[in-house]
Amino acid sequence: MRYTNTAGQTVEIPVKRDNASSAWTSQKSEAATVKSVENGKFQDTIVLTMADKIAGTEVSSISNVVEGGFSSVAGWQPRSVENQAPTIASAVEGNKKTVQQGAQLDLASLVTVADKEDDAQATLGDEVHAEVVSVNGNTATKTVDTNTPGTYAVKYKAVDSQGKTSDEIEVAVVVNAARQNEAPTVEIPYSNKDTKEVYVYGGEENSFDIKFKDDSGKIASATVKQGGNREFSSVTGEADTINTQFGFKANVINAETPATAEAPAVITYRGTPAPEGKFTQDDLNAATRGENPQGVALGWRYATATDTDGALIENKAVGSSVATDPGAFRVMLKGQTQKYDIATPTEKVTVADPANVTEAELAKIKEKLQLEYSKNNDDANLADKKGQAVADKDAKIKSIEKDADGNLVVTYKDGSQDKKLLSEFVTKDTTAPAKPVVNTDLTGKAGTKTPVEVSAEPGSTVELFDKDGNKIGEGVANDEGKASITPTVDIPEGAVSAKATDKAGNTSEASDPKVATDTTAPAKPVVNTDLTGKAGTKTPVEVSAEPGSTVELFDKDGNKIGEGVANDEGKASITPTVDIPEGAVSAKATDKAGNTSEASDPKVATDTTAPAKTSCKHRPYR
Repeated sequence: MRYTNTAGQTVEIPVKRDNASSAWTSQKSEAATVKSVENGKFQDTIVLTMADKIAGTEVSSISNVVEGGFSSVAGWQPRSVENQAPTIASAVEGNKKTVQQGAQLDLASLVTVADKEDDAQATLGDEVHAEVVSVNGNTATKTVDTNTPGTYAVKYKAVDSQGKTSDEIEVAVVVNAARQNEAPTVEIPYSNKDTKEVYVYGGEENSFDIKFKDDSGKIASATVKQGGNREFSSVTGEADTINTQFGFKANVINAETPATAEAPAVITYRGTPAPEGKFTQDDLNAATRGENPQGVALGWRYATATDTDGALIENKAVGSSVATDPGAFRVMLKGQTQKYDIATPTEKVTVADPANVTEAELAKIKEKLQLEYSKNNDDANLADKKGQAVADKDAKIKSIEKDADGNLVVTYKDGSQDKKLLSEFVTKDTTAPAKPVVNTDLTGKAGTKTPVEVSAEPGSTVELFDKDGNKIGEGVANDEGKASITPTVDIPEGAVSAKATDKAGNTSEASDPKVATDTTAPAKPVVNTDLTGKAGTKTPVEVSAEPGSTVELFDKDGNKIGEGVANDEGKASITPTVDIPEGAVSAKATDKAGNTSEASDPKVATDTTAPAKTSCKHRPYR
């Protein structure tokens, strides 16, 4: 084998055996010795232990059949020398190691290193190892003094046997101060820290968490007590639960429980305010009902806990000690009106008369009404919710009504109230109804009072007009938007249209017209005048016929002998244009639509007047 050493010299190491069954030996043992041999059928693999270091990235080898004899046909064969950089990784979770003050600490144990060549024992020199680069940025410091509490940033690198190094990594070492066996601490979610009050609200489920921590990381027990450090009674059927009165209860801790900053021990105080003992329903109502309920204190409570070393949160639990008792808090009942407000509407309801909102319009206002968390509430536990929408508003509201003063009144479940001017929720309707549609076919309906169906805006008043704009009837569209109008007069011939007017007084444009036509012939007229003795005269003839119709008079031969128009009483007085001939006289009526009746029953005209007396002169007979 040929290689270049670290002095830059080319070195050859012969490896020899005397025969096929003898051992391979190095001929330059000061540079390398045979470590192992793997015999193959056609070739042997020889592993050398180098005493000399190889420089560069390549070595070569050649096989000889006989020492000093012929070289192999292939000649010198180059081989790459592999030397990868080492790697380093943290051996602690989250790259963070926490120890107590004064603890023993081996910094090398916080990382793991690796090197391909060193791990395969293919190198000389010191095997791969970790080295501290710096501590808190100081390259002169290589250790952590665990007697001094604090956080230390330790930078490492890995160094292999050939002097190659890895990338640097950083591991945090946290040295905690030695425990003094302090009492547990309690965190109470005060609504008002100055008064040490926690607010609860009537008519709904309330819940807040009391959290405990201890320097040992655990507690043995925790509970809530009354004044004088009196115990509350247990809740029957519920393990580790106490009745903290007036509708509330809390869990207690009776076993070793984690109590760290990240995972505190928790007592949950929860319930819905309710009468109990001397606190009656009347007292509860007085505290919560109306626009400005006075509220009421439900009593002082004292949270306490004991750690596993026996240290505990001590409360004197008397009136004069509440300011200094670490676990003291007063439960203060408030009305829901102090927690919620009626939100300013983002979408108003269109109404006919803002000063007289109907029940139907009020129902729409109720649908759109929203609640928000009060912006004026001093409850610190709700500070981040001020002005935000209340998601389950229906669960908070008992009723929504309007009062005589024009207010919208929201009554909450606890009887407290909020009011807001109703005018803020409505806007006057200024939009005209859509153009109505006359549905009824008026063909043949002229001259009748046939009901006319019109489609229009529900609740609107629908008026019907003739071609001259005269109103001939009206009705109100029902919930389905249909109005059935019975005309107050006979429907005139020609165009009939409709207009709709909503409750706000907005009137639509006229509908497309429907044409009323008359296809019914008038009734058969009646000749009223007795024509006896009227033949040969122009005596006026009275005929009863359809009012407004044109009445014609005919002789027995069908010749027209006069005409007239029937008046509003259905009477036509016809003066013949010629002397009435003897014989049958009849009449026909033709209405304005051109429909002609059948002929009336005839009346016979007779001549009862004798001829004038005649005279005769005689000549004498001769």
